[in-house]
Amino acid sequence: IIIMTLHLIKLNSIIQKYIEKPLLLESRKFDIRCYALIASTSPLLLLFHNGYARLSLNKYSLDDIEEKSAIFTHLTNNCIQKKHPDYNNFKESSIWSIEKLKVYLEENSILKTEDFSKTIELKIKRIIAYVCRAAYTRLEKKLGTFELLGFDFMVDESLKVFLLEANTNPAISTNTNCLKNVIPTVVNTTLDLVIKLHEQIESKNIEEYIKNIKSQKEIGTFEVLINETNQERL
Repeated sequence: IIIMTLHLIKLNSIIQKYIEKPLLLESRKFDIRCYALIASTSPLLLLFHNGYARLSLNKYSLDDIEEKSAIFTHLTNNCIQKKHPDYNNFKESSIWSIEKLKVYLEENSILKTEDFSKTIELKIKRIIAYVCRAAYTRLEKKLGTFELLGFDFMVDESLKVFLLEANTNPAISTNTNCLKNVIPTVVNTTLDLVIKLHEQIESKNIEEYIKNIKSQKEIGTFEVLINETNQERL
């Protein structure tokens, strides 16, 4: 039966499996939006920002899967949740800082705060690094080229991390307090760093600057995942 079914699937089809037991926050589904900055492609410099958590406004249930309101239960995208009839009243609860997420996980005996970076965050970083390395051959190797990407991840009850998608031109709206704290920092740091890198291109000092990037203030709250100048890779 399986073989017969596969023959009916077109070669350009996408087969997806629903994450049946997602980890919940206050009985609500969530994902993690974080950022990857390809600050340079020649040499390759990849940075990471831990971002924030996005929650559905409806409590999680499989009973409403056929109803129109199911999108507010099962889709955690902020652009979807904005259409919820009570969004303006509860929008602050739809976006959590990573620090608030850590506190919730510890208070609910799910994961200790000090273990977050060694489990969930490490898995996220490794996936991002793998995806960017896989796409590297198709990136334009030109001095001054950069890209800010938004990566979305979901976590299940066993703390397994799933990559949902990688987005070019990620949303930078700041309609909640958490987003006001995160987005401007990400955008400003990105601009400060790429402008500084461009200055190094003109002075022909870019490789030396990138080699010592961790000591530069322009990196802000980003972390280095890949630094080709000194073979640093996650």
